[in-house]
Amino acid sequence: MTSPRSSVDHAEVERFSRHAATWWDARGPMAALHKFNPVRLAYIRDQAAKRFSRDAKKLDCLKGLHMLDIGCGAGILSEPLARLGAHMVGADPSQKNIEAASAHARESGVAVDYRVITAEELAAAGERFFTQWYRTVMRSKLEPVKKVARTLKAHLAHLLTYFQHPITNALTEGFNSKIQAIKADARGFRSFENYRARILFFCGKLDLFPSLPSPPIHYVP
Repeated sequence: MTSPRSSVDHAEVERFSRHAATWWDARGPMAALHKFNPVRLAYIRDQAAKRFSRDAKKLDCLKGLHMLDIGCGAGILSEPLARLGAHMVGADPSQKNIEAASAHARESGVAVDYRVITAEELAAAGERFFTQWYRTVMRSKLEPVKKVARTLKAHLAHLLTYFQHPITNALTEGFNSKIQAIKADARGFRSFENYRARILFFCGKLDLFPSLPSPPIHYVP
């Protein structure tokens, strides 16, 4: 696997490193991040709970899930996710930020695996781990596992690319799955317009009810 171009902006790392000591101060330089944090935390919690059939209202709704926070800073997102039960790995290229994050986690009694590491280094570590695992599997007699290992090896470069470019077609695939389910459920359509209307109704959540005029109001003198 060729070495990818570094995604680290050293000027940005230096700038955020200067705020490491006050990162957790809700009235400090990172005040805007503190205000935004509940929104992104709730979004991640709800999406993860939906994906893995969990109750988002439970305090340990992420229990057993392994999550990675790349560019974690001083852990303002990693720590609350760990409180919800997730096995968290927080990665950041700033030594000062990781030290601040680790210190706050110890004081709070929250277990987070913080690492001074870049996305590229994480991907390289994943490749090394996979190589060792692949050799072990191929020496075994577990044919179904060997089949999975060969499939992973064939697509390994693309899987590890996600660490540098966290973009997937998951949303598109989700819509396609829903559209195919609509098609199967209807057992065919008389026209494309009916098919289109059903897709818009279920996927777009559009209000397709006709707008009816209000009935006349008669005033009694």
